[in-house]
Amino acid sequence: MVAAANYVAFWLRFDGEIPAQYWTLWLQTVPCLVLVRGLAFVWFHHYDSLWRSVGLRDLRAIAASVTASSAVFCLVIRGLLELRAYPRTVFVIDLVLLVFVMAAVRVSWRTAPFPAFFK
Repeated sequence: MVAAANYVAFWLRFDGEIPAQYWTLWLQTVPCLVLVRGLAFVWFHHYDSLWRSVGLRDLRAIAASVTASSAVFCLVIRGLLELRAYPRTVFVIDLVLLVFVMAAVRVSWRTAPFPAFFK
């Protein structure tokens, strides 16, 4: 979901046609993004909660972890690596998309009519 949301953010930013230099930039930065997000998700204990009992606390944790990891990723990309070509709007679009997708997956798992052995 992390890589897909970031790709869609680039795709939306460039109206469906990502220029070659930004495609290369995306390929270079997505491993860092996955690492930063993965560490944030572990830090915020996303993998400890039960999906069948998702609540507002879990949704707040999703929003907090995505926001925190977006801030760290932005600092790494723009500060440490000095990749000024990375579009600032992609950080925001990616944040909104990922919060929405992660929340939707968690809520849909809770509300889906799966047989009992899936829950």
